[in-house]
Amino acid sequence: MQWTGNREDSAPALYAALNDRSASVRAAAANSLASLYPDNVPTEEIPAGHAQVLEILRSLTHDKNTEVVKQAALAYNKFLLPEDIAEAVKSLKSADRQVRAAAAEAIQQSKSPAGVKPLVGLLKDPDVSVRCDASRLLWVMVMLSQDSERPALAAELEAQPLADALQDPTATQSQVMDLLVASRDPAAMPIFLKSARGIKRLCSGKRDTDHSRFGPAGYSSDSAGNLALRKLLRWIPVPAGSTCAEGSFCGTAHS
Repeated sequence: MQWTGNREDSAPALYAALNDRSASVRAAAANSLASLYPDNVPTEEIPAGHAQVLEILRSLTHDKNTEVVKQAALAYNKFLLPEDIAEAVKSLKSADRQVRAAAAEAIQQSKSPAGVKPLVGLLKDPDVSVRCDASRLLWVMVMLSQDSERPALAAELEAQPLADALQDPTATQSQVMDLLVASRDPAAMPIFLKSARGIKRLCSGKRDTDHSRFGPAGYSSDSAGNLALRKLLRWIPVPAGSTCAEGSFCGTAHS
């Protein structure tokens, strides 16, 4: 099946092909239709309403052909709107890692507080790529949100799952540390300080080359976690007589 890439020409034909007798055509149509529409682009070229598009893609997720099921599920999550977040959360239970990743993208795009905890749950996904996507999308959703939206999003961040994520060597730990900083959970501060306990030695003026003592995040003062550490450094007691002023950031662990 060929298509021009022009939505006006291709969308009606691809939508019609979702009902083709050939499984390979149905799968290709679902894949191509989703590719035709970048995120947040109106779909007026498709000769059906939003609910109808979702309904036919949902029906194809029960197709007898496994490739049709997969491509329909991926397309389904691509077409979800913010108000469809409950459907995206359901897709997180898919056995297919690509579908779970697509659902995570839909949740992040929704910018809904209701999606924060489901994304946090993905930090324990059995697939490493999904876990990495989850930490990235969660960080984008919370840390890059509008100032007016951030408090409601941050209020959904629970400290313990983030602490558990710090033990995952594949996680982007600077992002997890930032999320701990943003969390309104009272347990977040002790967890952050435990991870950043090596800063006390830095501020005492002692040379410390044992990076393993910098907590589960493995942070040193020249790590990717600088920004998050600076945000809470004022909470870490500075030894009397130290050359480090409160709120400053001193040296490197291996200079």
